[in-house]
Amino acid sequence: MLYLDISTLIFEMIQSYYNEVSGKDITTGLVLSYQTSGEFARWNPHFHGLLLEGGFNEGGRFVYIPISNTRKMTELFRRLVIKYFTDKKLLNDDFARNLVSWKNSGFSIHCSRPSVARPGIWHA
Repeated sequence: MLYLDISTLIFEMIQSYYNEVSGKDITTGLVLSYQTSGEFARWNPHFHGLLLEGGFNEGGRFVYIPISNTRKMTELFRRLVIKYFTDKKLLNDDFARNLVSWKNSGFSIHCSRPSVARPGIWHA
């Protein structure tokens, strides 16, 4: 249930961002994958995602919205996750405040752009 809840939290954060930036309700798409390890198979739980930069309006027209400030989005994500754990009583309020005060939170969002190797072929 935890992975589903965090995945939903990520999607809702992106959807809300797009709706706010565009000034209207749009429908976006996102594919998320949860990974438990990083380099050398060390414990490093994280998500990978592929998402549309924007979404479709009610008329079916695509509205392009680039992700421009991953630093602010990372901080929002961190606070949403801490709130989620606090609401579920998995963290107490004192520890949550302590986590929010950390300068290096351990949260990050990497946003890379695909590059075109040749027409019609995209590489990430």
